[in-house]
Amino acid sequence: MIRRRDTTYTGIPRWVAAIAAVGALFVLLPLAAMLGRVNWAQFIPLITSESSLTALGLSLRTAAASTVLCVLFGVPLALVLARGDFPGKRLLRSFVLLPLVLPPWWAASRCSTLSAARASWGRASKSPASGSRSRRRR
Repeated sequence: MIRRRDTTYTGIPRWVAAIAAVGALFVLLPLAAMLGRVNWAQFIPLITSESSLTALGLSLRTAAASTVLCVLFGVPLALVLARGDFPGKRLLRSFVLLPLVLPPWWAASRCSTLSAARASWGRASKSPASGSRSRRRR
């Protein structure tokens, strides 16, 4: 009787798994370092403080609003881009994909530029009618 070697194919070469393991360490090691620095004795009072709950509420409202807007506008746009054929489709698709390929810091810096106090958009969003104080130029 001839014995067969176990030659089951997992679909992932070992060298790819090794690179993936190094990538996982890039994610897990900083997380472990942060968890090691947490003051666990004060953890519950810190996360239940008024400022933490306010920040959590803002994050949840922002996430819900973002999800609703993405579904309302993103799904129809995706259908049009996937099934439609019109002039400028490639250009529109490029603009839709642009935020996915730009680094997050670039997008954040553009948003902060838009909301700067001296920018026209920032002045409008910081008007007395919106409840925040606006600085007058001299």
